[in-house]
Amino acid sequence: MRPCSIVPLLLASVLLVGCYGFTGFNNGGRGGSSDDDDAGDDDDATDDDDATDDDDAVDDDDAADDDDATLDFRILDLDPDHGSAEGGFNVEVQYDGDLSGLGNDDLTATFGSTPATVLAVTDDFVLVEAPPGCNTGDVDITIELGDGRGDSEEFEYEAFADGLDTAIFTMSKSLNVTVPNPVETVSVTAKFFDPAVAPPGQGLPPLESCTSTLTIPPDTRNYFSVGAGVYFNNGAVQVPVTYQGVTGWYDASGLDGSFFPPNNSWSVQGAVDPLGCTMDLPTVVSAPDDPTLIQPNPFPPPDTVDCWTMASELPGVVQWSAPATVGPNDAVLIQIAEATTGAGLICHAADDGAFLVSFNDQLLMTQGLQYVTVIRYRPTENVVEPSGATVHGTYSTDMTGLLAVQVNYGTYAECP
Repeated sequence: MRPCSIVPLLLASVLLVGCYGFTGFNNGGRGGSSDDDDAGDDDDATDDDDATDDDDAVDDDDAADDDDATLDFRILDLDPDHGSAEGGFNVEVQYDGDLSGLGNDDLTATFGSTPATVLAVTDDFVLVEAPPGCNTGDVDITIELGDGRGDSEEFEYEAFADGLDTAIFTMSKSLNVTVPNPVETVSVTAKFFDPAVAPPGQGLPPLESCTSTLTIPPDTRNYFSVGAGVYFNNGAVQVPVTYQGVTGWYDASGLDGSFFPPNNSWSVQGAVDPLGCTMDLPTVVSAPDDPTLIQPNPFPPPDTVDCWTMASELPGVVQWSAPATVGPNDAVLIQIAEATTGAGLICHAADDGAFLVSFNDQLLMTQGLQYVTVIRYRPTENVVEPSGATVHGTYSTDMTGLLAVQVNYGTYAECP
């Protein structure tokens, strides 16, 4: 048990007033009947005083009765004195005092400022059900009686999903130069799910490697809605996202890329979790510099493209503009996809401006025209209250170029 924080009881002092009876003084017969009358008057006055004293005694009795009505009530212990911020469990509030004759409806219980349900009142404890807590840490459990009595004791709410994941946010900016009149567009998603081990990016190849068989594990997350008013906000622009009942997450697409400048961050607002708590989600995505693809050339002269002649057994070069600043987890994905079938490579590289695709990896490609997309991404992680679970954000920005591949001395019209 944590050290008790018992509120001291201040006992009222009761002034006990004695009642003294008085009799008239006998003046030995001095004076006449008028004197006797005066003495009688004195007696009357004395009687009045006695009556006053009697009244005082009644008042004192009333004060004593009032003191009886505010008998001591102290919380001695909590069992348990800590628990999950999810709530829903019972807590025995053990006390010292007299609650005889009081029922569940005669007491109020709160955890911090949140009302709790009183389940039972016994001679030794009050049984309450813990409500959810929107923040971890200490709160006061307070029991109050209708007659003014009450006391508090400290209780600790604890995170219930440490080491698990509970949300994924993505913001993807794309410039497809392979279509007429290319424009920069942005899509955003927000996915909220029951805490689980489910980080993004599972199945990607290790850094500085490529694969032709990207295996993405099945999505077993249990998604849920967090309300109708969810939006991304960077301090100047608000981007509302719409809940999609089929997928179970929020999204918006086809957004004008000019509203998403590089080197700024976005929060998510308006989300209310299943416990009824407003979610605090600052800086869930952070935008890096936009990349500029250098090789292969995204804007080649007419009828010419860069070419890899794999018969030379030389590595293929993909080159892009290095960022002004690199975050600790920034990296790039390089997608090389044959224009007709989509088959090709996914490579994972450090964001240092260049990557060499080995000859052996090139052998996994097919001859023909390729789309080469360099995707710069920046991941972020935050812990959300009260679950203690991790929310993941990824901002990606990409540019696509054209590449021709000639295999084994074969002829390919696009290669010089």
